[in-house]
Amino acid sequence: MKIRFKITIYIIISLIMAMPLKAKGENIFLQPAVSNYINDYTNLINEGTKGYVSSVGKELEEKTTVQAVVVIVKSLEGRDIESYAKDIFRRWGIGQKGKDNGLLILLSTSDKKWTVEVGSGLDGAVQMIESSGIMNEIGSPLFKENKYSEGIKDVYSAFSDRIAKKYNIKLEKNIDTNVIIEQRENVRGKVNGIYILSLIGLILFDIVFNKSRVSKYLLSILFIKSFGRGYRGWGGGGYGGFGGGVS
Repeated sequence: MKIRFKITIYIIISLIMAMPLKAKGENIFLQPAVSNYINDYTNLINEGTKGYVSSVGKELEEKTTVQAVVVIVKSLEGRDIESYAKDIFRRWGIGQKGKDNGLLILLSTSDKKWTVEVGSGLDGAVQMIESSGIMNEIGSPLFKENKYSEGIKDVYSAFSDRIAKKYNIKLEKNIDTNVIIEQRENVRGKVNGIYILSLIGLILFDIVFNKSRVSKYLLSILFIKSFGRGYRGWGGGGYGGFGGGVS
């Protein structure tokens, strides 16, 4: 009896030890939610946006076979966002089998990061530079203000527009992202104009009342930084710490 008991305990312990350990990042976020198109694990996205994304996503897939999915998580648990996105993309099988025409928008709120994963079958419809532009121009400014529902709705609409244009179809939705981009470019242009006029005014003031002392000093600093230390190229970053990229 004792021998059988010991054997039973040994088998149970062996089975427990043989079970695969849960890798860091392998959590509930890698399991798809009820919706095929928007998976919010933060409870930050309102029902209106969820309904909008689900409706547009369904119409987009019916007319083009493209699957565009949004995932919002609170934390990446120490993982880099690109590998996290690739893991979700592969495990969920986003996109039609044999076409690799899926698109994943992944947002981590506490890490303040986003990334876009695009299947090879969508390369012609959604370019890497264009994806970054959509997220930086439309999404990041809103995410920085914690307007996640509005940001997700607008970027999803923008990506859907690009895909619809490539497939030469029309989506029955009520957001024109071209208008959104144009409005923000107009605001940015006005702000830049104010900065330029202010700078010119300060330079003129310095020339007239200070014999250009400040201007000469600033020019000397700029000269040293530009030519004395060399050009290092583009740097990373985002809007107020909310950065991202395209994998």
